[in-house]
Amino acid sequence: MAADKSNPVEALSNLLSDLYVGLEDFTEEGSAESLLKVLTLLRDLRVAISIFDRFAIDVLRRHTVPWPEIASSLSGAYEDVLQRFRLAESEFGVTEQHLVPLLVASDSHDETALMRGNIYTRNDLRELFEIRDATLNNGVFHFRERREVWLFVTENKQADREQYVDKLVGDSLYWQGQRMGRTDSLIIDHKRTGENLLVFYRRAKYEFEGAGFKYEGVFEYVSHSGSRPTSFVLRRAVS
Repeated sequence: MAADKSNPVEALSNLLSDLYVGLEDFTEEGSAESLLKVLTLLRDLRVAISIFDRFAIDVLRRHTVPWPEIASSLSGAYEDVLQRFRLAESEFGVTEQHLVPLLVASDSHDETALMRGNIYTRNDLRELFEIRDATLNNGVFHFRERREVWLFVTENKQADREQYVDKLVGDSLYWQGQRMGRTDSLIIDHKRTGENLLVFYRRAKYEFEGAGFKYEGVFEYVSHSGSRPTSFVLRRAVS
């Protein structure tokens, strides 16, 4: 997969997702084919990172971020960063189109706030936050723009669903991750990556009107054990 210069943000995000899946496949299969796939993705990722760096420098300069601060964030010399900026000026004619909306969204992160104890259906959340990502329908939704991971937990599952063991007891959530563990790292590493875990909970699918969930607030990772699925202990964050 070649890096797409027209949208470096999307290209980098897609490659990171593909690499995560590729590494999972190699871990499970251990085949030469899966390893070659990982190496190819790493090659494309290096290209995408280089393009993203130049792209980001261009946008940061448009927002008058000082050169020393940019150079420090990239761990590079001023001359090197300046050269990448000059390349970016001619390379990205529409930088504002892709990255600036993300910067604006970050600045206004709390403008749309969830209220603990309120009931939200997935459609409510889709409209409230203008979400177009279909993975909102999954049990784990990575809301990258808000640097959040949303957990949708149903204690008593319907008979045709995977019978994960999930239970909210006071401020502690005992929760099992996805069978293949593809999203486990989002939970385990959330503090390191600076992302919040938000829990939406219901005892049964139709406990609330419209198959909604009660928003229980922000939780933090405590521990995990086992695999396929991994069992987690999460605790409600002190507000």
